[in-house]
Amino acid sequence: MTSTAPFTVAAALFLAIATVVAALITPALAVPTISAQKAQAQWKTISKNGSGYEGGLWYSFWADVPGHSSISIGPDGQYKTSWNGVSNFVAGKGWPTGSPTRVVSYSGTFSPQGNGYLSVYGWAKDWSVEYYITDNWGNYRPTGEFRGTLVSDGDTYDIYQVFRKDPSPSGGKFQQYWSVRRNRRSSGTITIGNHFKAWASHGMKLGALGVQFVATEGYKSSGSSSITVREVHA
Repeated sequence: MTSTAPFTVAAALFLAIATVVAALITPALAVPTISAQKAQAQWKTISKNGSGYEGGLWYSFWADVPGHSSISIGPDGQYKTSWNGVSNFVAGKGWPTGSPTRVVSYSGTFSPQGNGYLSVYGWAKDWSVEYYITDNWGNYRPTGEFRGTLVSDGDTYDIYQVFRKDPSPSGGKFQQYWSVRRNRRSSGTITIGNHFKAWASHGMKLGALGVQFVATEGYKSSGSSSITVREVHA
């Protein structure tokens, strides 16, 4: 009996110390979990056509057939998209009014299974022109009537003009202006004014600007993206 008493006292002391240490450590370990829960709560998933302000930036979501695509909007310019067997959808984050001097930084992943585009995307205010500055695409590289080239933000872009026969959102005829990067990327900086000036030099003018945002588009395809958008200069 006497030989086990010291062991019993030592064990009890050890357990008491361990209990105190555990009580001190547990709240600290719980903090990341609470933070993660709060961060997750800031995300909002949208699958109906619309636009508005969420997570500090304006967002837009449009699909010709609802129910097969969505955008999840997070804080600090973050968004994620998912689409499955869509006909056509366009979604992203940016600004309800375009700027000819805006410089945009973006980063993330773009994973189309089939046809899709990752672009700075927008419209003229009167819906006469739809434009794309496209840095990545799926199994089809956009094309049209070739107008020239532009060197901007570390690579050469090919410039195309397309005259569409289908109606614009306002019901009238419209054109598409494209700048397509020769080497794909999913992170970088886009100096929008460089493209506007190059387009204008080929007679491709825009006038007053409507929406302008970093868009993920899927066309008769499936896929996903996870993008963070930041305005470097307005």
